[in-house]
Amino acid sequence: MEKETAEDVKEAVERDFQMHCRVAETDALMAKLLPVPDSVITKVLKKMEVNCCYVAGKWKAFPSPNAAQKEEEVYKAFISVANAIREAAEEVMKEEGSSHERLGANEWVDYHSRTPISQDTDGAPIRPDALLALLALLGLKQQVEKMESARAKKQESKATTSKLAVWWLQIVAVVEMKRSNTEDWKDLVKQLIGYLRRILREQLDRRFVFGFTLGPSQLNVWMHDRSGVLGTAKSINIHKDPSNFIRLISAFVVLSPDKLGFDPDIKLYLSPGIVIPSYRLDSDREAYSTNPYDTKWVIKFSNGKEYLTVKTLSIARAGIMRGRGTLTWVVVPYRPGLSSAASQASRSPQQDTNSTLELLREAPQIFVLKQTWRPLDSTSEDYYHQFAKGPESNFVGAIRHWEDVKINGEKDDTGKLIRQSLDANPPPTAAGSKRNRDENQEPHLHVYCTDENEIGSFWVEHAREPVFRIRTRILLSTYGWPLKYFSTLRELLRVLRGAIQGHKDLYVNGVLHRDISPGNILIEWNPGAKITPAKSSGRLIDLDHAKDGRKVEDRRSNTDQILDSDDLHIAALSIASEFKKNTKVPPGQFRIQEDVILRAFEVYPSSIRCQVYVVDAIQHALNFNHHPGDGTWSCMTLNWKQIVEKLYEFESDEREHGSLRTGTPPYTSGEILSDTSYFTHEKVYHDAVHDLESFFWVLVQICLTRKGPGGERREELTVDLKDVSAIDNERYQQLRIVVWCVFESDFGRLRDNKEHIFRASEIFERYILSNLHSYFDPLKPLMSEWFNLLRLAHTHRGLEYRAVHDRVLAILDGVLGSEDSELDVLNEAGLQVLKTREQDSMYSSDHAKHKQSDH
Repeated sequence: MEKETAEDVKEAVERDFQMHCRVAETDALMAKLLPVPDSVITKVLKKMEVNCCYVAGKWKAFPSPNAAQKEEEVYKAFISVANAIREAAEEVMKEEGSSHERLGANEWVDYHSRTPISQDTDGAPIRPDALLALLALLGLKQQVEKMESARAKKQESKATTSKLAVWWLQIVAVVEMKRSNTEDWKDLVKQLIGYLRRILREQLDRRFVFGFTLGPSQLNVWMHDRSGVLGTAKSINIHKDPSNFIRLISAFVVLSPDKLGFDPDIKLYLSPGIVIPSYRLDSDREAYSTNPYDTKWVIKFSNGKEYLTVKTLSIARAGIMRGRGTLTWVVVPYRPGLSSAASQASRSPQQDTNSTLELLREAPQIFVLKQTWRPLDSTSEDYYHQFAKGPESNFVGAIRHWEDVKINGEKDDTGKLIRQSLDANPPPTAAGSKRNRDENQEPHLHVYCTDENEIGSFWVEHAREPVFRIRTRILLSTYGWPLKYFSTLRELLRVLRGAIQGHKDLYVNGVLHRDISPGNILIEWNPGAKITPAKSSGRLIDLDHAKDGRKVEDRRSNTDQILDSDDLHIAALSIASEFKKNTKVPPGQFRIQEDVILRAFEVYPSSIRCQVYVVDAIQHALNFNHHPGDGTWSCMTLNWKQIVEKLYEFESDEREHGSLRTGTPPYTSGEILSDTSYFTHEKVYHDAVHDLESFFWVLVQICLTRKGPGGERREELTVDLKDVSAIDNERYQQLRIVVWCVFESDFGRLRDNKEHIFRASEIFERYILSNLHSYFDPLKPLMSEWFNLLRLAHTHRGLEYRAVHDRVLAILDGVLGSEDSELDVLNEAGLQVLKTREQDSMYSSDHAKHKQSDH
């Protein structure tokens, strides 16, 4: 996970708050999302009256809105009443003999003066006012007090802190309270959402989470899932409507864990044969590692098969407010007696490494398990994998199993199962009134307050429809390392080539990837194969954003128009005459065969534009020393002969219907970022050339920002400029500006800068190629040719555009087929990469020693 500050949390919530925060009718939300039986609510209320907790239409512990002087008075009152309701609900469940699975013992705690300790050391130090915590955590209350005392005396120890590392992991729900409208209630909701987001970030077995805002009398409930946040439109007056207050608090006693956002099919691995849901953990278990990447889980698929996570690859997206929330692990088939190694999780980095190696040596097979919340109306990734049927279709990640996750037999989606198909349309401003809707206006959350300056109700103006999502799990039999862990330049190019071949295998069968990024290009490891640069290959993974196309029989636009022989002859002579003046034309005869003109005429019916296209195509070939030995230019010499005519169209109106652009912006073509052509500003649709441009930007980003193998950033991008000479300062600043302009600036600037680079090609040579790290200097000719090929394709949208895979693969093959020794240099960083990959590949110590002797 990346380092996160409190300001980061605030910015993240603010960014998504308006567009993804909605409200629903209060009684409907309470009844559907918190379905506590009315009989239980009635019995609990009766007990509250008997115990004098609820007297004369008021919760006795709560001060009146005007009487409360300090927020602490509200904290104390809530904790007292909430725990009384919790205990009464537990009594009712015991009396009724309920036997269904419920949360472990829990308690409401006032924690407003302390910051919860995070398992994630990069997490921001934020704290809710009150929370519902499992008693496994509450056994640490005395340690909390001791730690605070030690802090005051500046005697705090790391041992004391580490014992509290499970705090956020045990929080079930959070509360944010205010005495009155001392600050904007909207900001209070944003604070609460920040806490809910944090729980999702840290609790990987949570699907959604509840929280609520509370004043001396008014309460609002909020539920955070992967489609955003849904809250009660009208506040609940806890004194006048005690039943809904009891419903909320009793829900955490009465409802099954899946109704409270937990996944019953993801359990903590404690020791061989002992796995337990996190919500049933007792205080004697030390289940979580100090590093969230080392915690081990057992995950059950709907077919009954279980897999043990032995290594976490990515959980960085777990805490996003809405979206896919993708998690990935390395897993092995789980057997109760698999190994005692997993139970040694995370007592030290070396122990963690050893236990993981032990597990993987014992495992019959290794997989990558990916969990993601895909849009409900999107096509599954498994569907697209079946189209990777090229002649050598070993370049796309292979799927062993795929499923939409089910909870109690129902698909786990945010619309139907989690939100229970609630109508979340904003309520009218007044009875019978209608609100004008301007589609161009941004959503805005409004808050109405009561006479006591508490929240009375919410409504969202210009609300947008939420993107409902369904949770999907994919088991991949492909395992390897991210592209940045290349060991030599030749390996870098070979892995890129493999991923591009995989892209072509999909494309020629009607699937377009649409999200090329470094994380989706894998250096594949084949179990049992020796780890050497010569043995590696590349695979393309992650088809989350893929799209299938519409097959067309022939994309040639002018086959119905025929040039006569005189026109062909004149055009050929005109172009030849132009090039005889060019000093780059080799000595001897210069001829253009008529098939070149005919082929170009398919792109441009105008004879003038047709000739311009032929001139540009030949000039490109000459610039990079691709010229015929006998001076005769034909379709064969221009690589126009084998253009595939039966392709697929990927045109659609997705954007017009509100879908977001696909791709990772730093690597996305500027044409896709703007929806328009670089050169004509006509509307464009995502096609193969745009993904091949993304592959190009991936390579550029590595060469600009990295020192070489292993992914370490260049010193010029990390050092304090005050510590360098004036000459270096200027050079470092130029590099930083280039990196910012092309990869790190905002969406609009990325789009404009990429267009500017393609329209004024000298910018690429002057600012990008000249700023590559010296390690990558041998790749400059290749990158220049690749860039200019893309520019030719974008300019004319002609035959290079149609055959962009073959043209780029030919460029890579030309370099890979050379005997350039600089491509095979294995420097110290490259050796370290191979060592790391060898450790990851779980080789025996004897093999490791043998490998070292080879070096």
